Amino acid sequence: GPRYSGDGEWTYTEFKRTKEISAVPLDTETDKSEFSFLHVSDTQASTGSQFAEWGRLTALLANENYDFTIHTGDITDNNDNTAEMDMFYENSGSIMTKPFIPVVGNHDQKSTTYAKLFIEYFGNTHGTEAPSPIPEGTTASFDYGTAHFIVLNTESDLETQKQWLESELSKTDKKWKIVAMHRSPYGAAGVNDTVIFAPIFDKYHVDLVIHGHDHLYLRSAPLYNGKKTPGGTVYLESGSSGSKQENGIAKQTYDEVCISPKSPTYSKITVSDGAISVKAEYIDDTGKLKCIDKFDITKYNGTYADVKERGACGMRSGLSDWRLRNTGLKR
Repeated sequence: GPRYSGDGEWTYTEFKRTKEISAVPLDTETDKSEFSFLHVSDTQASTGSQFAEWGRLTALLANENYDFTIHTGDITDNNDNTAEMDMFYENSGSIMTKPFIPVVGNHDQKSTTYAKLFIEYFGNTHGTEAPSPIPEGTTASFDYGTAHFIVLNTESDLETQKQWLESELSKTDKKWKIVAMHRSPYGAAGVNDTVIFAPIFDKYHVDLVIHGHDHLYLRSAPLYNGKKTPGGTVYLESGSSGSKQENGIAKQTYDEVCISPKSPTYSKITVSDGAISVKAEYIDDTGKLKCIDKFDITKYNGTYADVKERGACGMRSGLSDWRLRNTGLKR
């Protein structure tokens, strides 16, 4: 799996059980003023036919222009199954020809201190990763262009990471701050224990938190202290990029958009000096990518985030029809 070498590049130090993996390093010393990355999540599956849904999405993204991918957790269904990990790789297509940054999900870690297979395949290490008892290789803090990124492990000790998160955010002078995590403080099922991080996001004006877990598309309003507030942090779940889809939705007071496409989804996120621009898409019934949502996060007064939608998408026109009751699907 890709392992951060400490000298500004992500490199591979492990290899796949049946096939050696060649990695493209992520140059964290880049001074790019504009770049794009893909946000995918929850590809979790246990059979070839289930992982084929992930393969359908990656095939459609083969010609997409982007710099790297962030996967916000639940890569496979079982955290100790190498066959599932192999099927994930086999269906990843061109995604693995570019840097790939994974996040630990609840299906990726057996206990709060044990993420053996995840680390063997993906261990993201960095000189400023969260200290023990957080499993080595499951958190990261790095710069890329005009943004600072932090990867959290929501399945390990949260208090330790809270202190580390504040330390890392206090040191960056990058214009944009983006956090990747699996279980969000403000997800489709309501507020959970990761809300411990929210005051730190508020204090340091984190612009965007990308997350997974709920298997649907969710964009919060800008939030500060848990309330809709202009200039607050936007929480984005790009939906399940694989076969496991949520059938229903519990509308939360902080939602701006909450949609269950019931088909693999992803977001392309472009970071420039002027904005973080997001385009979310899903595979429609004809097998083509179709827009769910488009929006920009910009700055006002140089610090606070402002959100503007960029035109209507097809699925948004039927938004009320998609806000259904939560069915309690296992996540």
